[in-house]
Amino acid sequence: MRKLWAQTNQALTEKYKNWFAPEEGDADGNDLLTKGRQLADRMFSPTEETRPKTPEEAVRLHALIYNKAANHDRLALRLKKASARVKELEESLKQYEDSEPHGGRPGSGRAAGAPGIGDYESEIDALSAKGPR
Repeated sequence: MRKLWAQTNQALTEKYKNWFAPEEGDADGNDLLTKGRQLADRMFSPTEETRPKTPEEAVRLHALIYNKAANHDRLALRLKKASARVKELEESLKQYEDSEPHGGRPGSGRAAGAPGIGDYESEIDALSAKGPR
C-alpha cells in the first residue's frame, strides 16, 4: 500500500505539475506546497514524531484537511475565472495603449463639421439639450 501510495502521488505530481509540483521562481508558493504536504503527511503518513498526540488533535487535523480538499475545486474555478479576467483586461489595455492619439491638440480629433477652436458658442449649443437660444 505504501508503494502504491508513493507511486500514485508521484504520477499525479508529474501529470498535473501546475497544481502539485513546485515551480521555479515561486518561493512563496513552493513553501506553502511543502507545508501543505507536511500537514497531509501528519494525517496520511505520520511518523511517531508527527502523529497527532490526542484523538481531539487527530479530529481537528482530519477536519482541516477535509475542508481544504473540499474547497480545492472552488478555488481552482475562481483562479480560472480571475485569470481569464486578467487576460481580458490586459488585451483591453493593450488596445488602448496601441490606439493612435489625435495629435494632443484640442479639437484635432473632432469629426468633420464639428465646431472649431474659438467657436465656443457653437460648442455650447451642441452640448445643450435645447439647442441654440
